[in-house]
Amino acid sequence: RCDPAGSGHYRAPRGMRRHKGVDLLVQPSEGVKSPIPATVERYVNQVYPYPENAAQKRMVGIVLAGTGKWSGLKLKIFYMVASVEKRAALNVGDPIGIVQDVREGYPGREMLNHIHVEVRIGGKLQNPENFLKQSGDMPHTGEL
Repeated sequence: RCDPAGSGHYRAPRGMRRHKGVDLLVQPSEGVKSPIPATVERYVNQVYPYPENAAQKRMVGIVLAGTGKWSGLKLKIFYMVASVEKRAALNVGDPIGIVQDVREGYPGREMLNHIHVEVRIGGKLQNPENFLKQSGDMPHTGEL
């Protein structure tokens, strides 16, 4: 277990649910880069699955829509503040944000700092580990 909620691998048990992505080890304030050519679709704010932390620092992220051979793929990267505008066109390796300190968002939880990565193709959740191997470029430096 990497934190009280569970391990960071895809479909890891998280109480009454399953983990929808993978958690990748990072350092707070570390830069995050786009692993694929993409367009910035939207920003995301987190309340669920920890609504008791609503008054704490907001945990945020970004959703990228793949372009070119990655068309149809949606990539959600969470626990990072976006540094790019909505609808911006991105190339592989373009900076997209800065990692947040998850301990500020979830005080009292023994969490390791990480980003959360989810992948959907055609709206269907996929194992991000398969995608990260295919992309050949990681948006982070480590893995939980």
